This record gives sequence, structure tokens and C-alpha cells, in this order.
Amino acid sequence: MSASRRLDLGGTTLTLISGGINHIDGGGMLGIVPKTLWEQWYPADHENRITLDTHCALVESKGGTILIETGCGNKLTPLERRFYGGSESDWLLPNFLAAGLDPRMVERVVVTHLHTDHVGGLLMNDPDGRVVPTFPNADFVVGAQEFEDAEAGRGITPNAYVPLNYRALVEERRLDPAPPDTEIIPGVRFLATPGHTFGHQSVLIEGTSRAAVFTGDVLALYRHAPTHYTMAYDVEPLRKGETKRALLERAAREEWLLILSHEPRFPICRAIYQERRNRYDLEEYASE
Repeated sequence: MSASRRLDLGGTTLTLISGGINHIDGGGMLGIVPKTLWEQWYPADHENRITLDTHCALVESKGGTILIETGCGNKLTPLERRFYGGSESDWLLPNFLAAGLDPRMVERVVVTHLHTDHVGGLLMNDPDGRVVPTFPNADFVVGAQEFEDAEAGRGITPNAYVPLNYRALVEERRLDPAPPDTEIIPGVRFLATPGHTFGHQSVLIEGTSRAAVFTGDVLALYRHAPTHYTMAYDVEPLRKGETKRALLERAAREEWLLILSHEPRFPICRAIYQERRNRYDLEEYASE
């Protein structure tokens, strides 16, 4: 479990909470980047796995209290646990409670896409073995195209989408499929960032003094900044590169902070233009 970190955006606070530490195959996360290169940044274990976080963000403002992402949760099958490499005790709810937060305070949960490491914690196995909402007072929002693709199974692998992670919320009419760029609450809106999935949407949070973007998997790692550095799990690598370039350009121009969904060391960054390389890159954000 990593420590929570808080940002004051001006009238809006954003608190990062870990949804759990994962150990994922490094080649899958870094795609075409050679291991001799990526292993300098993300050391691999004897099974070729690198250590990642699953960052979640609690946003508190006058418009409401929302949570972005939920990590893998506590419902993983033995095969899924083998793939994600997480600990059974290290997931969002215990980390939420350890930070002194009450899950009943969350009014809405927002997800960038419906892959297990982002939505597994929407529902949990309770002590009696029932599958129940982790955040009992919340409704849930996902992009409309992402929901349509999940229902149709249009993923990079047959198990890219797991209905157990969200089906009960659909049946209870607590899951809201939203169009691109929808305002979720005042000052928080979806930002269409396709490429990792067809309907992937990042989340823009605007305070009175600064703004931040929870990038989801369009920009999962600090070393993913080059447009051609993609994951093996991306459905449209070329489109993702174009999306990433536009996001970094706008983030640099508008001085947005970027919250990277899986980066273990530098989860909060700024976009900067590297004139020598003629490209946008990232630098770690140090609290002011």
C-alpha cells in the first residue's frame, strides 16, 4: 500500500489513494520498447513482472464528492490474481479506511474504462460472500461507448471485460453510460482520449487555481510519454499515440497536472516541451 497524497486545486481537493500494488508483465506494459531499455526504469522480477500502482482519486468540491477509479478490488479469481500479482489485503477499501475516509461519503464513482484493474473495486465480496457495492451511497459513471464495447466484448483479449465487475450495478440502474466530454459535476468532466480502448475517457478536474487530468491508461506510466511507447493491451496503438500527443500539448499549454494511473514513483507530473527532441515529455511535479 502506498501513502495517500493530496492536491489543493483551489476550492477542490484531490486525494490519491492506492487501489493496490500490482506486479504485471513488463513487456505487456511497455509494448514495443525493448526490455534492455524499459528494465532500466522498471526493474523486473524473475517472472518478468514490474511493480505498478493502481491510483484512485477522491475529488471533493462544492459540487460533490466523487471517486475516480477503483483498482482490482477483492473479487479476483486465482487466475486473475496470478495475472495482476496483487495482495488479497491490499485493495481500495482497506486503503480508503486507512486514510481516515468513509466510503459512505462518495456520491459518484467515475471510471475511465472498464478493465478489471480500474473497475474491480466497484463491487466487492462482503464478509458473507455477497457481491455488493463498495461505495454504498454512490452511483457510477462510465463512457457510453466503453459500456457498449464491454457489453459486446470488443476488447484486445476475450477476458478484457469482466461482467462481474459491473453487471449488478446495471441491474440496479446505478450505472450511467455518459457521452464524450460529459460534465460529471461542476468542475469535473470526461475528456475523450481513445486508443487504449475505443471509448476510453480521461477525467479533467478544474479548481480555481489549477487543473488536473486523471489520465487513465492513455498515459499510464511516466515513461509512456513518447507517442510510440504503447502497451500490448491497446486496441488502437496509432490512435493512442495521436491522442497522447494532443493531450500532452494541451496539458503543457494550459498548465494541467497529469495523474498517471499506474506509475509507481512519479504519479503526478507536468507536461513540458523538449525543443531538442521536438516532442512533449513529462517532469515530476513537486508540491509547491
